[in-house]
Amino acid sequence: MPAAIVDQGQRIPPSLQEALDHIRIASEIQTKKKYPVLKSSLDTVHSHAQKNGLPGSALRILIDATALPSSLDQTSQNAIIKSLYPAGKVSSDLICIIIGSLGHGSRKATLSTQQMLLRWVIMVSDYLEEAAQLSSFYNVLFNLLDMMSVCAELCHLLARITRRKHVRPFRIQMLQELSRSVGQDAALLKLMHVYDKYAPGFFELRKTKRTLEFPHPDPEWGSQLERIQKGTVHLSVKTNSQLASSRFLRRRTTTTAHTASTTQQSNGTDIFVNQLENVKISDLTTSDLEDPVLQRYMILKAQTAGLSDVDEYLTPVFEEHLQKLISGQRRSQEFSKLLESLLDYTRYAKILPQSAITFFQSYLPKWDGQQNQQVILDLLSYIPIQPFEGKLSLWCHPFPAAAASRTHPPLNAALMDTCNLLFRSRAFNTSDANALGCQVPPAIIPRLSSYTASLDPPQSLSGLFSLSSNPVLAALSIACFREMEDHAEEERPGSVRVRHEGPVTQKSLVQLGKEGGVRIDWKEYRVAVLRWLEGMGVKGVRELGGAAMKGLLGGQNSVAGAKEGSVS
Repeated sequence: MPAAIVDQGQRIPPSLQEALDHIRIASEIQTKKKYPVLKSSLDTVHSHAQKNGLPGSALRILIDATALPSSLDQTSQNAIIKSLYPAGKVSSDLICIIIGSLGHGSRKATLSTQQMLLRWVIMVSDYLEEAAQLSSFYNVLFNLLDMMSVCAELCHLLARITRRKHVRPFRIQMLQELSRSVGQDAALLKLMHVYDKYAPGFFELRKTKRTLEFPHPDPEWGSQLERIQKGTVHLSVKTNSQLASSRFLRRRTTTTAHTASTTQQSNGTDIFVNQLENVKISDLTTSDLEDPVLQRYMILKAQTAGLSDVDEYLTPVFEEHLQKLISGQRRSQEFSKLLESLLDYTRYAKILPQSAITFFQSYLPKWDGQQNQQVILDLLSYIPIQPFEGKLSLWCHPFPAAAASRTHPPLNAALMDTCNLLFRSRAFNTSDANALGCQVPPAIIPRLSSYTASLDPPQSLSGLFSLSSNPVLAALSIACFREMEDHAEEERPGSVRVRHEGPVTQKSLVQLGKEGGVRIDWKEYRVAVLRWLEGMGVKGVRELGGAAMKGLLGGQNSVAGAKEGSVS
């Protein structure tokens, strides 16, 4: 009898271990004749998994047998994957193995197996040890979308994990190209709708009132997994105990319309979610500011509603510490702890409570600039945006005074180099005042110029980082120009006989106008792009150009409609 495997304190029954060993060996042999039929072993594994789930070591054996090159036939692999009911959290290494099995090649799993493994990942994505792990594989998964055999499953998985940080111009462009090549694919359309929520206007999508959602890959399998997970007590202990220990959460129970409300503790995730709108913060302490449940609550519920409760707690606490400071008492460890807890809370909520702002306005003029310096400076980074002069006079009392007219040559050099890259098509130029050519060694510039000139088509090194060619802004710039062309065509049908293929350059604009395209000069184009970016929420580029180059936006009145795409 084989020795039992012990996994996280759980002993695998000998019969199950024997079946697992049977499957592992069968997956490694080269011909079916060398090993008996697997049906009995597969039945043993499936029976145990469906009843109790499988521990991590058992899952590892079975996933290795399917995700890695294997001698098992497709029917056996399908049966194994259908038996992969995890009894606990799914470990990170299992997800890594599955992600590594995707794609084309002799060392990859079969396409049918890849489909089933992806469906399994989708169904267990709520039970991962590291919830953010799939996000770290986002680029790998996205780059596999051109595999039509697994495109539907990849779209489903990507739709589940896509967040604003993942929506990038090059991914939008790839989805557009993929949509043109495959047509109206349902799964791809649903993923594009997810992207459209974060970057509206880039996809030609039919508006719909109902949310386009992916169906569950296997509802019956998912229900069975949920029953197994609920039966595994240790999974829910951490979540429920964390919520139970969160002292500030109270569920308000109103007895009548005219009587005062009573409170009772919110225990468990389900109650917390279902009663989110009725939760009231009360009896805060300093340590509660570090509570992850409070921090998540502030994100889930309207921040203004929660902030008033936090301010209600912090105001008297800050007043007490301010009075101690005025009376000459030494600052205590309690005050340092308060600031550290407030910083943890503010980093998550991204908003500095008004009570803290009011306190600092009174405290900073009396601050020695040394005590709790790093924490205070970190907190001050969250103060609301204000004019520089007002911010300087209000917040910088403890620091040495500096002349308002003082110049900083390294900063001026950085600004000039940035303007040369983005706005002037003079990358790495050093002849302008303050310009340092991005500190690229002069000997390298000719070699880079020679290389870019040898490309097909040839490229000018000095213009490779402009608004039209910059890796960060290129897709946005051409989207702006497409909008301008569309608007010109709507205003005067048939007037746009030729469309620009991109990227836009000063020379190409002249040629475009001669061939019957949109007529616009280089300066108007740059102003139009900057105004369009501002309208899309990317204000910093325009503000930098306007502040560093006075003549850049001087012609904005003549192209006041450029943001909407109107041209002359």
